[in-house]
Amino acid sequence: MSSNQNPIVPHFSIKVWAKISLGVITSFLFGPWWLVAFLHRLRGVKIHNIWRVFIAGQVLIDSRFPELVEIEEEVYITRGVIIHTHFAPPPFLEAKIGGVRTGRVIIKRGAYIGMNSIILPGVTVGEGAVIGTGSVVTKNVADYTMVAGNPARVIKSVYEIRPMNDAGMNP
Repeated sequence: MSSNQNPIVPHFSIKVWAKISLGVITSFLFGPWWLVAFLHRLRGVKIHNIWRVFIAGQVLIDSRFPELVEIEEEVYITRGVIIHTHFAPPPFLEAKIGGVRTGRVIIKRGAYIGMNSIILPGVTVGEGAVIGTGSVVTKNVADYTMVAGNPARVIKSVYEIRPMNDAGMNP
């Protein structure tokens, strides 16, 4: 390391800084849903079809390794969701536990991610799964399963969710 380089602040290439910068811009964008999806795809997020996915404003998809996120069709990601694909320990811990660790995040077809939820590295959200508001997802979520909490735990099958009437009450 050169004498003028700060050991606390990691050195990134211009390409990495571009991904991070575009990620920050995208996370604050309140534009049309397709533009948000397009910009995330431009950053490297694997989005199967930008016209068949909804990503709200203020969604943060990992700034450093967005290419490790895959989003299938008919996925609905609501405001404030954070998707992490890496853990980068500070220099003090890096010497003890090692460097950056990454894990792919896959969000399968028809999944719904509730507001302010956090998805951690290495997680697969199954087809048709529902993640409750404010959940911290640390493990894979099975197809057609509803999870909620910190850490997220299984609540019920989505087939057990009853429709609400016009007054917002279960019949």
